[in-house]
Amino acid sequence: MSRVVRALGVLALVLLGACVGALGIVVSRMTADVAAVPVPYGFVLAVAAVAALVAEGRRALGVAGALGAALGWSVPVVLAMGQRPEGDVVLAGDGYGVGYVVLGLVAVVWNVARGLASAGPSDT
Repeated sequence: MSRVVRALGVLALVLLGACVGALGIVVSRMTADVAAVPVPYGFVLAVAAVAALVAEGRRALGVAGALGAALGWSVPVVLAMGQRPEGDVVLAGDGYGVGYVVLGLVAVVWNVARGLASAGPSDT
């Protein structure tokens, strides 16, 4: 695979990561009441999307693909963790917000570590 194609692939993964990160912030708060018990389906969907994107980036382009997807995902997540001028936060510091960030980071670290472990000493 040529360097230009790899670079375009990593750039596409950065953009997809930004989309997944932004959508995950919104979706992670969604719940459905099943027998009067809130089921956080949005949280599961958001974390699964991060894990799937980083895993497929690693599978397609190796560690560079996983890191590109992770970089794209981290930008909206980090920006959403800060306070807005009105004092509001987009990504709350409750279980859903912290869980989304932590489990997303676990997915990123897991896939990057798998990519580094599968790459031989001459590939890194």
